Amino acid sequence: MFNCGSEKETSPAICDVGKNLLESCHKTYYVKAVGLKELGEFTVEDRELLHLRLGNKFEKICFHHEQVYLQKYTHLFGQTCCDPFKRHKKIVKKSLRIITLDTAKKSLGLLLPGKKICPTCETLVKNSHQNQNDTDSDYEIGTPEEYLEKLNNSLQEMGNSPIKKVSKLSNVQRKQYGKRKFEKIVSATKENLATALQVKPIEIENNHQSVDLQNEDLYSLVEELKIKFAETTSHADKVQILTLVPKSWSLEKTKREFSTTMYLVRKARNIKKSFGVLGKPAARQGTKISQEDISVIQTFYESDDISRLCPVGLCVCNHKRSMFILSFFSSIADLPAMYSDVSRHAVCRAQPFAKLFDRCADDHSRGISRSLGDYRGVSFPLFLPS
Repeated sequence: MFNCGSEKETSPAICDVGKNLLESCHKTYYVKAVGLKELGEFTVEDRELLHLRLGNKFEKICFHHEQVYLQKYTHLFGQTCCDPFKRHKKIVKKSLRIITLDTAKKSLGLLLPGKKICPTCETLVKNSHQNQNDTDSDYEIGTPEEYLEKLNNSLQEMGNSPIKKVSKLSNVQRKQYGKRKFEKIVSATKENLATALQVKPIEIENNHQSVDLQNEDLYSLVEELKIKFAETTSHADKVQILTLVPKSWSLEKTKREFSTTMYLVRKARNIKKSFGVLGKPAARQGTKISQEDISVIQTFYESDDISRLCPVGLCVCNHKRSMFILSFFSSIADLPAMYSDVSRHAVCRAQPFAKLFDRCADDHSRGISRSLGDYRGVSFPLFLPS
């Protein structure tokens, strides 16, 4: 029925809850095993809880969604007041009470069992329920025999065979008989309706298979967006992807499905409101240098007192540091070959128009140097690095 291996090793089918809600199945957040369960495997109370929380449009549910919508439902969705009438301006978290199954049934669809409600909303629900009872006090619910008689009369008028008595049939046999009878009634009703509207029966069909296929396509698209979101490292791309999530998803659900931060989810929501889907956050404007500052700096370094162009320069390199040209401005036309000296500096020929503090092109790996004192009689400004 299920495999206890990792999610990568197996690829179970998607459950009906995942298809309808476009949620990922077979996660191992709350359960280690992966697999599917039939709705008939649950108890009557659990089936009622699942139907109220998810509706009746599913027959199979995975272990992950069983934990989310059955075992841990209150923990995940009952942290705040459910606010059935949308009256709260702020989130209410104090004095909450868990909504029981009986209370949810009496609320006529306003409440979901497992969520929590504040005393104010609970009073409003009770008053609404009391008003509904006063309005419907004259309405009487008929017995199953009365409903069967009315239904058979309608079927005979439509040319269908009446429904037989099912008192001697088991619960499983009643379901099977009901499905077969339902298909026959739908087929006959479709033909009668098509004849009355003067159209083809196929033109008024509601293709459930196409609806399931659309749900499957939407599910696959959401999964591909999750993969792309996990792979990308660009902040702007992540925000763009989050603008594509369904409108019905809450902030918490988006955060949980994409395994991201609430800050990023809120930022994507704000960008979607301002720029629509696939909107990108505005690029940050860095500090720009004004044209006036550029002119001042350019004038300073182009000044003859600061930067002077000479045909020939003198290079002084320090062996203990990186070899940088210090370009001492001189009138030396030519420099002889370098010789050994106790100095830790090397004097070499600099190329014409060498840049200040540029790297020296000569090879100083052998430690050959020449003392600046050998250049006697040469007058030029000199500064040696320590």
